[in-house]
Amino acid sequence: MVGFSKSYKSVSAVDDLSFAVGSGECIGLLGPNGAGKTSLMSCLVGLRLPTSGTVRVLGCDPAGAGQTGHRIAYVFDPPGLSADFTAVDCLRWEALAQGLPPETATSAVEEYGIAGFAKRRVSRMSTGQRQRVAIAASLVGDPDVLILDEPSNGLDVEAARWLRELVRARTRAGRTTIVSSHQLNEVRRVTDRVVVINRTLRFDGQLPDLADDELDDWYLDTIDRKEVLA
Repeated sequence: MVGFSKSYKSVSAVDDLSFAVGSGECIGLLGPNGAGKTSLMSCLVGLRLPTSGTVRVLGCDPAGAGQTGHRIAYVFDPPGLSADFTAVDCLRWEALAQGLPPETATSAVEEYGIAGFAKRRVSRMSTGQRQRVAIAASLVGDPDVLILDEPSNGLDVEAARWLRELVRARTRAGRTTIVSSHQLNEVRRVTDRVVVINRTLRFDGQLPDLADDELDDWYLDTIDRKEVLA
């Protein structure tokens, strides 16, 4: 994206933001609440239009009907799952929406470790189970680009490890993943680099190798700076 800006009436959410993400790269999208992360991600998947600037995903305008299709997948926080659906229903619906055979959903149940609650309704799932089902559904069509908003929310230690391994496997396979999170320690375990925004770009590069408390201090200093760090 180049010169990306997004405003709501007189309020500027994102101003003159530019960065690029390559194939086979996983980046962490960091910033405080109100920094513009949700506005940015919504434009990346075509749910909103930029006020100005250029946004391209897989070489196309993500808002262009049919240009990227199901090559882009996303899971926002909280995940948008139908409360009356079971886990299997969610996967079958996604497979149907993408024109994939029903067996795709059955395979995903095993592949993404949700067999133990596959027939449980979303309304009766824990937060972590809903998150896991939403991520599994987003991956049914093996998208080229995956955008995850706070994906570790509600995940226990085992599920968090599953998520890290999944993201790493996507990276090895040449897929692109963007992870928005407030958990710095979790982000640096899976990402190649981070992009820190606070209405505009504050940092683009690798997280420094610091202890947790020092990393928190670095992050807080970074989001308050006026100049861009690299």
